Amino acid sequence: MPKSKNSRLAELFSWLFGTESQPPVITDSRQLDKLGEVLASKSSLEHIRISRQLDSAYELSEGEEKRLIRTLEKASFYLDEALKVSHRHKNDKAVEARVIRCCESLNEIAKHFSAALTRFFKNND
Repeated sequence: MPKSKNSRLAELFSWLFGTESQPPVITDSRQLDKLGEVLASKSSLEHIRISRQLDSAYELSEGEEKRLIRTLEKASFYLDEALKVSHRHKNDKAVEARVIRCCESLNEIAKHFSAALTRFFKNND
């Protein structure tokens, strides 16, 4: 291996095995696929170099559209979970504040999807 690549190899080994001062980024061999995706993405590689956080670096490797879809899927799941118990906390001010925050975010997102909202409300009348 060329000597010019030694620092890159040392960096990879630090992610796999850790160093004296830092734990490994990879804690399970099943995470190697994630690391491969991170290494293939310039922005993800920069992120893992700075943060040593595999999961957040991997999220960056997916691309914006996939990340948005996955984030919206998570939000939908958690909102469905909240729906199951929300009726028991309708007078809780802390819960109300979080509901308002969710509404504000959803309102901003919805501004970009007016045609979809029109179809939604038309089909749910």
